[in-house]
Amino acid sequence: MHRRRRLLIPVLLVIVVAASAVWYLNRPVGSSGALTASGTVEATTVTIAPEVAGRVVKVLAEEGATVTAGQELIDLDPSLLQAQRLQAAAMVEVAKAGVAGAEANVAAARAGADRAAAGVATAKAAVTAATAAVDGAKAGHSLSAAGSSSQQLALARSQVSQARAAWQGAADVYSSFPSAQRNTPAAVTAKAGRDTARAALATAQAQYNLVAAGSRSQQIAAAAATLEAARAQLTAAKTQVDAASAQAAAADAAVDAANAQLEAAKAQQDAATAGLGVIDAQLARLTIASPLAGTVMARTIEPGEAVTPGAALLQIADLGRLTLTVYVPEDRYGAISLGQKVTVTVDSFPGRSFTGQVSRIANEAQFTPRNVSTVDGRKSTVFAIQLALDPASGLLPGMPADVTFR
Repeated sequence: MHRRRRLLIPVLLVIVVAASAVWYLNRPVGSSGALTASGTVEATTVTIAPEVAGRVVKVLAEEGATVTAGQELIDLDPSLLQAQRLQAAAMVEVAKAGVAGAEANVAAARAGADRAAAGVATAKAAVTAATAAVDGAKAGHSLSAAGSSSQQLALARSQVSQARAAWQGAADVYSSFPSAQRNTPAAVTAKAGRDTARAALATAQAQYNLVAAGSRSQQIAAAAATLEAARAQLTAAKTQVDAASAQAAAADAAVDAANAQLEAAKAQQDAATAGLGVIDAQLARLTIASPLAGTVMARTIEPGEAVTPGAALLQIADLGRLTLTVYVPEDRYGAISLGQKVTVTVDSFPGRSFTGQVSRIANEAQFTPRNVSTVDGRKSTVFAIQLALDPASGLLPGMPADVTFR
């Protein structure tokens, strides 16, 4: 009897151990036990790459070195771009000279237009004087035919005064042209106006002489001839107005053409300046600086090597912002909250633990089809949890880590 009891006790112990093992292996995962997960330490990492092609002449940062934001890291050979810049700068100077020449042409064209406008005014004044001469000649012819009187003599004297004033004005306009410009179209027109006014004055004086001398058949014939001459002068003056107007139109067209040339020259100058700016921008890109403060994690370039745009030369990590992303099952999602503390261990530091806290919790599950609705399927659903780590911990990006949520 006692022997049976001794045999029964070990059997019962085996059964209890086996039952405990079966319960542990089949217990509800989400109901109890510490929540653990695994991930890899990460940091904000920037890849340093050139924007232009070139040959490396300097690498100023070694792997593992600490750099500051804006610190010069890599210099590319500037010799080719510097030669291109000299060429572009010369083109800018040529374009500036072209603009200056075009501006001078515009000024000359405008001066010509002003002279042409003055010629038109002079020609119109000559027409006015010739018209007055015709009127005076008509009056003189009438006076000669009718005989002279005191009123006729006064009228003839007045016409002489008017003709003299018109001649003086035309003479002043012509005298305003410098000797070097006396052969210009405007000066020639002004001279013709002066001569016409002088002829009109002579006609008026002749009419006055006729009136003062009294009417004779010869005087009447002379008055008729004077009238015809005055009419011919009026026709010639009108022709001069047409010619001066045509010259003024041509001068205005020359001003428009000069302005168009000036705009084209300015456009060329702008293009040359822009080309120089492009080269300066490319030269600035030959010096590559660090966009952030951090540590050089990788270096794949040496002086003398040629690089292409976008090639990875250095990798810089901001070790002041270490993070760790892990994934937890859907049924343990409710056990995690922002700011929750975690314990982190890594293989690189056996026997040590580090502290972190939950900084972000994903609001959407990953890696699970939408139509999965079974219990087992829901257990495979995971959520991303981002943890913030202590930057003074000494952990480095790429270290595998295990996390235990407190």
